[in-house]
Amino acid sequence: MISTLVLLKYPTNTGYAISSLERLFYSSALELANGDASRVHFTYPSIESGRPECLPAEFQNFSQFDTKNTSSANLAALKDLAAAKKVDLAITFDMQPIHPVYAALRAGGVKKVVSYWGGPISGVSPLWKLLIKRLQIALSNSR
Repeated sequence: MISTLVLLKYPTNTGYAISSLERLFYSSALELANGDASRVHFTYPSIESGRPECLPAEFQNFSQFDTKNTSSANLAALKDLAAAKKVDLAITFDMQPIHPVYAALRAGGVKKVVSYWGGPISGVSPLWKLLIKRLQIALSNSR
């Protein structure tokens, strides 16, 4: 069974396409946990609009964490959350593949990170640019 932490950069109940992705992330994480919802966790930068309505009513494993706040105290709180929940897998939404959050997750014991990142609206990149991007990621601490 795999424990999953989903980090979203939008507040709860944003709506539009985010809700369908939240449901997809939840169902995928639930499947990885063999149906054990206690192993599924979500974070939002703000939970002022209440519990996430697109997730099951009984689901309470959500908390506040702002991925834009890269202060050492905030990253330490994320590390502690990942360690306390024994998170194996983190799914990040709309975060660059190089970000300080990834180091905190790794320090908290996360073994795998999936960065769900929508494709930018641009043309196809030339091969040299793709190679430089791969090198940049390979040399970063975020790997």
